[in-house]
Amino acid sequence: MPEALSRVSSPSSEPSSSPLRAIGLLVAIAATVQAPLVYLSTSNLSEVIAPALIALSAWTVLLLLSKGFQRLVAPLLVTAVLISTVIAIVAFGSVRTAAGFLFVAVVAGAGIFLPRRALFVTVTLSVVVLGVLTWMEWSGWFKPANFKVGFTVWLTQSMTMVVVAIMVYHSRSRAQQALDLQRRELERRIRSEQERDQSLERFTRIFRNSPSPMIAQSARSGLILDVNPAFERCYGHMREDVLGCTDAMLWAEPEQRALYLEQLFALRRADQVHVQGLRADGSRFEALISSEMGDDPQDRLIITTVTDITEQNATIERLRRSEERFAKAFNFSPMNLAITRLSDGRILEVNRAGLIHDNVGADGLRGRTTLETGAWLTPAHRQAYVDQLKRDGRVLAYESQMRSRDGKPVDVRLWAVLIDIEGEESILS
Repeated sequence: MPEALSRVSSPSSEPSSSPLRAIGLLVAIAATVQAPLVYLSTSNLSEVIAPALIALSAWTVLLLLSKGFQRLVAPLLVTAVLISTVIAIVAFGSVRTAAGFLFVAVVAGAGIFLPRRALFVTVTLSVVVLGVLTWMEWSGWFKPANFKVGFTVWLTQSMTMVVVAIMVYHSRSRAQQALDLQRRELERRIRSEQERDQSLERFTRIFRNSPSPMIAQSARSGLILDVNPAFERCYGHMREDVLGCTDAMLWAEPEQRALYLEQLFALRRADQVHVQGLRADGSRFEALISSEMGDDPQDRLIITTVTDITEQNATIERLRRSEERFAKAFNFSPMNLAITRLSDGRILEVNRAGLIHDNVGADGLRGRTTLETGAWLTPAHRQAYVDQLKRDGRVLAYESQMRSRDGKPVDVRLWAVLIDIEGEESILS
């Protein structure tokens, strides 16, 4: 339950000053008016003490509220009214006086504005005091009471009913506020739970249908809580066999696992770490793993994604070897080999045999066009060669004339094929 709700609903919380101010002002005015009326009707100073004490207490309550001493107000008012009630009964000579009606106000005020222990003490004290006063009246300790009614009786009872009504209304308002706040909190919790359930459902779909192996673990115990079907296909372990176990069985190198966990707990995440995985059959594989640690204080969750890069590495290695073989064949071939851009004939690569001049290295030719180097006699010669390449995709023993190293025209045969170099259509010739 939120703190705001506990403050509203707890009976021991500090009372609101607004109803206390209204009650204090009402009691102060009524008691101030009642005191001289009692004296005028009875000429008995002892009967004036009770309303005078109540009036003094009520004006003191208003002063305390204006000075900010709100915590002292309710105990003072309840105590003063209880004492005044006892004085009024003793002065009148009977528990059947209108002042006895103030016991109701005392108990109601204690129940609304004071803690439960104070309410228990107030009720017990009121019952005991009322019992003692009744016994004293029954035993003849009091002087004969005058039950003549008048304005003061009506004023006392009316004031008590109004005060009790204000307190009951205030209590009902506080209860309604607590219920409204509780209802809003409940609605907020329901929305949060619905959002959490939706998020969990989305995560479950992603987790189960991901093509990459995924592992959910407890950060506290390190135990595996769940794995997805891709994990079973990759590692060869069935889901039922790994639940409740640690992930040590999945690592080919224990040292890698120790370093990885150290990094994970230090940074709360790890991304694309290259490790050696271990399958159920004992075979190893190259893997990239990434983990994210959740923030749940009860049981932080670790979600790990595994990418098997064994085939990828094998493909890269095959490509590297293929490129190496091509480079050797290209650079050490006794034939003139060149790679040029189809669009403008710019030289991308040339082997030693294809150099036009002995004193011009490959670096001196790269970036220049075949027309700029003088390899073609005229642009028309190159254009005819390019047109046939575009039409057939290759040329075989294409006859033309080009310029030799000494600058003389020579008859040549060309073999060429169109290739793609980083998205650019080029010629290997």
